[in-house]
Amino acid sequence: MTDRRGLILIVAAAGLWGTTGTAQALGPDAAEPLAVGLSRLLIAGPALILIARPRLSAIRSDWRPLVVAGAGMAAYQPLFFTAVDLAGVAIGTVVAIGSAPLMAGALSWLVDREQPESRWWLATGLGVGGVVATFLAGRELGASRAGVAMALGAGMSFAVYLVASRRIVVKPNPVAGMALVFAAAAGLSLPLLAFVDLGWVTTRGGLVMTLHLGLVATALAYALFSLGLRSTSAPTAATASLFEPVTAGLLGVLLLGESPGTTDWIGMTLILASVGLLATTRHSNQRISKGVG
Repeated sequence: MTDRRGLILIVAAAGLWGTTGTAQALGPDAAEPLAVGLSRLLIAGPALILIARPRLSAIRSDWRPLVVAGAGMAAYQPLFFTAVDLAGVAIGTVVAIGSAPLMAGALSWLVDREQPESRWWLATGLGVGGVVATFLAGRELGASRAGVAMALGAGMSFAVYLVASRRIVVKPNPVAGMALVFAAAAGLSLPLLAFVDLGWVTTRGGLVMTLHLGLVATALAYALFSLGLRSTSAPTAATASLFEPVTAGLLGVLLLGESPGTTDWIGMTLILASVGLLATTRHSNQRISKGVG
């Protein structure tokens, strides 16, 4: 697979991720964020297992990183969808996705003893400044604060998933490793079924939204992303992944009529700039596949 094909796969995956917030917003009003995230996992986990089933027997991994990665992905779902519900698709997505690389860098420093270079600190400053600007935006401050807090929680959960999954998503078949992570996330989320109402899934709109989120925006997207990482460098992958908040922002404005204020746009721009700067740090100049195993 050429680098160009890998880049196309990653951009396609990021574009699919960017549809999740809009899909929730256009779905049934009765669909609460926790229920949406749970239904997404319960469909994506088995779907990825079916996709990677022939290769699962080749995976050998310690159960501890599997549980940690699964827990991170399980926590990410309700936090992300709550953030989108409270802060809007554009802001919720950009804060969650924009903060995740910063938090992943800090976790890698603590867990793997990989000390970031000076550019990482500059990127962190830009990201924090962007989050603060979004937090202080003058539009419905109470809801915005709660939404940004949920988005930051989602970013941390995704960072935990990324750092732990590096020990699971092996080079021979990254889709199989990712399938195990999502199966673990689905299993850890099962007890939440007792606290949510999934009756809306049986409606036409609920079924369409759930199938899209589970099969397209999650199972297919993560399968494409894992395959793209095999032939794409880390800086290219990080830059290509920015297509997610771009997609989410455009869909939020075009389909949902969202109108972020000037401070919101400044905050989102700073966050995107910080992620772009992170792509040029030393630890990102290797292929992602060389850092897993």
